[in-house]
Amino acid sequence: MAAPPLATPDDLQVRAGGPIDDPAQAEWLLAQASAIARRFAKRTWVDEDGELVDVPDGVPGVVVEMVLRVLQNPEGVTQDTAGPSSLSFGPNASDRLYLTWPDKLVLRGAGTQSAFSILTVPTASPMHPLHDVVVNGPED
Repeated sequence: MAAPPLATPDDLQVRAGGPIDDPAQAEWLLAQASAIARRFAKRTWVDEDGELVDVPDGVPGVVVEMVLRVLQNPEGVTQDTAGPSSLSFGPNASDRLYLTWPDKLVLRGAGTQSAFSILTVPTASPMHPLHDVVVNGPED
C-alpha cells in the first residue's frame, strides 16, 4: 500500500495562487515528490493504519515546491531566451522532480537524527573494532 502524499492538492493550489490545470497530474506528482522526500529524510510519517502522523512543519512545503517547479516548467527547460531577455531555471530543472539544497536542509532536520563516529585507527589494525570482520572475514 502506498503511503499518502505529504501535501494535498489544496496546499498546491494555495501556493500556486489559483486552480491547477490538471488535478490528476498534480496528485501523481505530489505522491512522487512525497516518495522522494521520504527517501531523503528516511522517515515515512505514517502510522500502522497508513495515516499521516507527526509530519513536521516545512515538509509539506518542500513537497509542494518540488511539484510547483514541474508545473511551472513542464518541459524541464534549463534556460529560455527571447530577444534580449533570458530566463534561467537552474541546472536541476531538467531533472523534473528534485530537491534543492534548502529542501534538503528542511528534510534533514525533519528526518531521523543520528550520531556518527569517525574511526582514526586503520581497518587493518588489530585495535580497530571491526578488524576481524574486515581483515579475516566474518566467522561462520
